[in-house]
Formats: sequence, structure tokens, C-alpha cells
Amino acid sequence: NNINNCPVGQTLNPNNCSCECNTTCRTGYTQNPDTCNCDRIGVCAIWQILNITTGQCECNINNCPLGQTPNPNNNCSCQCNNLNNCPVGQTPNPNNNCFCQCNVNNCPVGQTPNPNNNCECQCNNINNCPVGQTPNPNN
Repeated sequence: NNINNCPVGQTLNPNNCSCECNTTCRTGYTQNPDTCNCDRIGVCAIWQILNITTGQCECNINNCPLGQTPNPNNNCSCQCNNLNNCPVGQTPNPNNNCFCQCNVNNCPVGQTPNPNNNCECQCNNINNCPVGQTPNPNN
């Protein structure tokens, strides 16, 4: 009786009086019986989710902490949004809410960068010298 009541893209199966999709999906795709769309369910990597609109696997933005987004070119690992917003000599620290910090590897042994002075290297033992003396960074 309900031959005209099937949604667009579906036809009535007279054997069981149910609406069925007119098309089938290719290998690796599963058909949604309600919409007849073909979805790549179960094919996405564990760190990805399926975009039902495009049928493509995408990084799951909800896997990253605030201030970070997943990098699709690196297994969707989280990276700081402000990668290019730090001053010269600094990079965002993903373990510290992506705050900019000096690149510690830019200094010679025995020195650390000073974040209050454009990350210029300074001697580690700046407070260990006698009164009236300061450490010599060149020696």
C-alpha cells in the first residue's frame, strides 16, 4: 500500500514491504540504511574520526588540549596553535599551555637563555660570584 511513501533514493521491497536503498556501496564502505549514504566506518585510524559529509577521515580536534590543534601530517599529534607567534629565539611549550619559552639548546654549556632579555644566553652561576664581580660569558 505504501509504494509511494519511500524516501528519495529508496524503493519498496514487495517481499517485506520495507523501503530499501537503490544503490550499493563499494568495498570498504558501509551503507547507512536511513540516508543510503556510503560511510567509511571502521576504516579511520584510531586518532581520526570520519567526516560524514565528505567521507574522509580527519583528525579529531577534541583530542587536543585548549590552545592546541591536531597536525594531520604527524598522525594528528597535538601542536600549539601559536607556533609562529613567539618572539625570535622562543617556541611554544606544549607541556605548559603553549606559553612561549626560550630555546634552551641555543646556549653554550654553562649558560641558559634569559626570557627577560630576548632569550640572550647568560651564565648559569650569575649569583655565585663575589660582590662586585660577574661571570664572563666568553670565558
